[in-house]
Amino acid sequence: MKNFIIKKIDWDKEKHGLIWQCIDVFTQEELDYIKGQITTYVPPSPKGQTSFRGQSLPSIRDRLSPIVCDLYSSLRQEYKNEGVPVLADNDAYGISYYKHCWTLTHGLNCTVDIHLQATAQGVNYSIHPDNEVKLLSFLTYISPEEQEPTYFHQGDKEGLYKEQDPDPIKTVPWKVNTGYMFIANDLSLHSYANTKFNTNRWVVMCTIRATR
Repeated sequence: MKNFIIKKIDWDKEKHGLIWQCIDVFTQEELDYIKGQITTYVPPSPKGQTSFRGQSLPSIRDRLSPIVCDLYSSLRQEYKNEGVPVLADNDAYGISYYKHCWTLTHGLNCTVDIHLQATAQGVNYSIHPDNEVKLLSFLTYISPEEQEPTYFHQGDKEGLYKEQDPDPIKTVPWKVNTGYMFIANDLSLHSYANTKFNTNRWVVMCTIRATR
């Protein structure tokens, strides 16, 4: 079973929480298959300035789900060691089952969802955190070779656009088959856009979702 490289990014945890870069996520065969699905899907025009769900990738999920579930447990320990609280630690979010349960299995106590996601030309999605239902987010850049990366922000800027952020913005640079991973927390503020290129922006979105 091919695993991928995961490296914790050296950003200020007080500003951005913890983020990991993921490298060489898919095999070449998987990458060719995923890119092949893009040609069958044309995203609608931007509506509500968001992204659009493309093809589900069940065969990719079957390989990756045990890997990301195992990673969730080790990443939770990293957050605890670093003193960075995650949303699952907060009883107010209604997912207290996951406060102490870090051992996850797709279909048993969580759902792993993996699908293509398209951001059409012209979209500029505002700064936001992930919600508590998304226990873990794992995004991989897919196509084209050059596009806008995800932007990571510091401070209380939810609802603003990247152009309105006066502070330095961090990115995991766009490179095909590379991406990032984090567990939902109050510091994981990010935004995305497709305002610089005349192409659609394609990623594979993997999330572990709470079911308890």
